[in-house]
Amino acid sequence: MCEALAKIMEPEIRQATEQAKREGWKEGREAGMEKGMEEGMEKGMEKGMEKGITLAKKVIRMDAQGCDLSEIVERTGVTEEQVRAILA
Repeated sequence: MCEALAKIMEPEIRQATEQAKREGWKEGREAGMEKGMEEGMEKGMEKGMEKGITLAKKVIRMDAQGCDLSEIVERTGVTEEQVRAILA
């Protein structure tokens, strides 16, 4: 009797299994994307901080060496306002 029931239910079981696989794949993909975005944002923030610190050191060093504002702007590629903010 169980085998007969299994044969009758086989298409429904197969369909339910395929649907569960699709839904599981979708949930896994979404979770993976979310984790990847979080990690990417974290790494991006770290890189940005490193670049900002390096730039600030360069601006401060150039100022200490007597470079004027226009030269610092030209050599670093930042605006006058940004140079002033770093040196403030």
